[in-house]
Amino acid sequence: MAGTKGCGTLVRHNLSGSMATVPDVVDVTPPASTIPDEIDMTAIDDTEMDYEQGCINDYGELSFTIRYQPANALHQQLVTAFGARTNASWELVYADGSSTDWAFTGQIKSMTPSQINRTTDVQMAFVVRLTSVITFPS
Repeated sequence: MAGTKGCGTLVRHNLSGSMATVPDVVDVTPPASTIPDEIDMTAIDDTEMDYEQGCINDYGELSFTIRYQPANALHQQLVTAFGARTNASWELVYADGSSTDWAFTGQIKSMTPSQINRTTDVQMAFVVRLTSVITFPS
C-alpha cells in the first residue's frame, strides 16, 4: 500500500484577503484533533468511576517552519499577522492529489527564529493556535 508523501504539502492562509501559499516551508506538524477533556464526576460513595465529557474545546495547533526571507511579501504577512493577532482562515493541503485539505481558522501564537550561523539558512518557526474545528473533506 502506498503512503502519502510529504513533499508537495502546502500551508495556505488568507491573511491578505485571498488564499495564498506560504513559500519555502521546510516542515509542518498538523494539528492534533482531540475531544474536550473528561471530567471526573465520581462521588466518594460511588463504587465505579464516573466521567462526563468536558465542554471546552481545544482545537490544537499547527506548526510549520520556513526558510525565512525578510524581503518576501508573504513572509512579511506572517510577521505582521503575529504582531496584530490576526485571526484568519488556514488550509493544510496534502500532496496526494485528492481532496484532503484540512480547513480551519487560527491565529499565529508564536514565531521563533532559528539560530543564525554561517553554515545554515535562516529559518523561522510559526505556531498557529486553531480557533475553530477542522473541516475535513467528506
